[in-house]
Amino acid sequence: MATPSLPCANCPPDGNGCQEVGKSSCSNCRLVVYCGSECQKVHWPLHKVVCKSFLAKEYWIPDWALTNRTPAFVGEGIGADFRGKKYLWGNVPALDVLQLGSNEGDKYQGHLSLLFAASGDMRNVVKTIAELPSTYDRDLDIVMNDRDLDVVARNAILLLLALTAEGKDETIDCMIHVWYSAFICKSDLDILHHRVRPLVEVVCDNIKGKPAKTILGKTWAFGQRSLRLVLAKSSWEDILSFMKVPDGLTTEKANTIRTDVILAESRVDYRD
Repeated sequence: MATPSLPCANCPPDGNGCQEVGKSSCSNCRLVVYCGSECQKVHWPLHKVVCKSFLAKEYWIPDWALTNRTPAFVGEGIGADFRGKKYLWGNVPALDVLQLGSNEGDKYQGHLSLLFAASGDMRNVVKTIAELPSTYDRDLDIVMNDRDLDVVARNAILLLLALTAEGKDETIDCMIHVWYSAFICKSDLDILHHRVRPLVEVVCDNIKGKPAKTILGKTWAFGQRSLRLVLAKSSWEDILSFMKVPDGLTTEKANTIRTDVILAESRVDYRD
């Protein structure tokens, strides 16, 4: 597999910077690449903030330890509430819940059925599947559920993106943006409109006359793989609406909403 090329880091979002391919990485942090020494010098005033960050030091310790105070996550209560009770991303690293090599063994060839109850986002599902031995070729059934429709809808959209993939690289980029970004590229929106929205739209058209709380399921087959989604009628309609940019939502507003959540002052000790 060919190593993907990375652009020179001296390329600001306005597109007026270097357009060359990066050839050598920063020798200190290895986080970015440059086409040459000249671009590295020009970009240094911006890059040095990250390159010299205390977080990159071997002796780094969190601020609450540095200042000898009790962290916010130790004590009574559940902390300050902000932006509603949403858990859009997990707060611990992804976990391979199967760990086949340490349990049934890497040579196991039996049928596997996994339940991710109250799954939250898909990180544990993705990690578990990715860690399966390359020799495993049996059926794998996975059931996921969650009480938050926003999370369920995003998981369903991500799975439909993966299962309808045409170009692997563009699909991966689109999935990452849908999963984590405050806003997505027009090309990502086009993929959603052309590959995912029509699948959900057909379901919504077929259930128009049903009561809002009626539970309805739909199974899509993609070669040897299939996806079944079971939702209330109103939730199907909500998922369809999620693939349309909300009226009045600008990139600035979207970025502010996301920043207020992921960089909330009350959560600084959880991030540190």
